[in-house]
Amino acid sequence: MKRRFSLLDCAQCFAALLVVLVHCGRLAENDLVHFLLKSLLCRWAVPFFLILNGYFFQKKNYRLKEWGMRQLKTYLLWSIFYLPYGYLFLQQTDLPFYLYPVALGFAFVTIGTCYHLWYFPALISGMWLVHKTRKWGYFLQFALAGLLYLIGSAETYSSYLNEPLRQLYLNYQSIFQTTRNGLFYGFLFLLCGSFLADYQKTPFFQKHLKWKLGVSLLLLLVEGRIIFVNQGDDKNFLLLMVPVALFVAGLLVEKPSSQSSVLRAASKVLFFLHPFVLEIGKGIGITGIPLFLFTVIGVCGLFLGKVFLSKVIDTRYQAEYEKW
Repeated sequence: MKRRFSLLDCAQCFAALLVVLVHCGRLAENDLVHFLLKSLLCRWAVPFFLILNGYFFQKKNYRLKEWGMRQLKTYLLWSIFYLPYGYLFLQQTDLPFYLYPVALGFAFVTIGTCYHLWYFPALISGMWLVHKTRKWGYFLQFALAGLLYLIGSAETYSSYLNEPLRQLYLNYQSIFQTTRNGLFYGFLFLLCGSFLADYQKTPFFQKHLKWKLGVSLLLLLVEGRIIFVNQGDDKNFLLLMVPVALFVAGLLVEKPSSQSSVLRAASKVLFFLHPFVLEIGKGIGITGIPLFLFTVIGVCGLFLGKVFLSKVIDTRYQAEYEKW
């Protein structure tokens, strides 16, 4: 019998909701409440997804080439779907029209044709790094991944950088826009997932895991305070989010139980389709929490409509088949 994770499916669905929420603009009038929601709570979602990908890649012994091609096909499909969005975005810039193909090609391998699709280049390239450095052993892998993550955190701590470092960061940002990619960001979280798969049954993940999570959460709040009083360009890189996301994943994969295919499908639909509905909401002037509710309801409506239509088609096909 296959291992199934009902709590894990619920957590994935919750994380997908947080991905929607982080894209909804201002979430509260109070600056602190807005920061806690958008810059701390919502920032847990993507590290959690990356750790799970690293965990299952290692646990199921996937072959990198086959796994990578499967991810690439999914990414290519949704990149084509959101190509009009990328085109409209470029129209708002000063870029000459003849350079649009170059810009879209560059976006495809870096940040995606829509703002949520950056995840796939980061996922694929990050997993490639984990795979290629595996022979080094976890100690050296974590040393390298941790150093790269620390460098990438210049995005979050940009307001604390001295002038030479800040200028170096701005030069990088002018070309690549963000350090949130497979090299600086995805590598470490995917490595954490692989480490969890290999050492899940060791005392590190079996003893006092809730206490470790609790302490990590408290330290994350301290880090949040440091960032809140002097905020950088973005809040993607939170140093204490690494243990928080890792320990949450460790708790959720610890006890297998029944799986909800509906929840898993809903999570994927929320992730992939939410910009389509969200941009419609923004176009009619909805922002913040109302935009979040509008997006979730809209995506759920599309999902339920798809399920209903599939059942109607299947029933109709079955009836015609029985006539024959």
